[in-house]
Amino acid sequence: DTPIYNKGKHLFGLNITKDSIRKKGFAILTEGNFDIISLYQNGVENVVAGLGTALTTQQAKLLKRFTDRVVICYDADSAGEVASERAIKVLQAEGFIIKVMELPAGSDPDDYIRTNGKTLFNELRGKATSWFRYLLNKSVEKHDLSNPTDKVKLLERVQELVGFATTELEKREYFSQGMDILKIDK
Repeated sequence: DTPIYNKGKHLFGLNITKDSIRKKGFAILTEGNFDIISLYQNGVENVVAGLGTALTTQQAKLLKRFTDRVVICYDADSAGEVASERAIKVLQAEGFIIKVMELPAGSDPDDYIRTNGKTLFNELRGKATSWFRYLLNKSVEKHDLSNPTDKVKLLERVQELVGFATTELEKREYFSQGMDILKIDK
């Protein structure tokens, strides 16, 4: 950041990929510059990357000018999970329709597309889940549903995630999905 340039207001590659984002109707959001470069070189052109450690509200507003749909494709590690949740909160607050693409453990978009190619990348992208299901599944993986204490923690997590929603209808739907996943009577 400098007095002239603020990285929190820009998205890496948007100047090149904005037409493809409009045409496809969604953007693939990555963490790093190498991710977007590799994806673009391999034919995935509707991609952008944040500049810095966390997606900002200004970046989300900029992206909203081109689409209201985002597929988050961050690194498949604990830092990527944390960054995904932060990005979801920012994007959700700006009214985006958000899905999360899960790469195999330990990989990143750059490695994945170079190893597997565009076709397999797009197949995996097609299996992207809603932001709510992604975050809840990550929480369920860390808890034992047969343990009452863990189940209470997961119920609290459902309530927290439902709070990310911006409309009452979304809140009801996400709550219902959460109760189904936790096998709790609504």
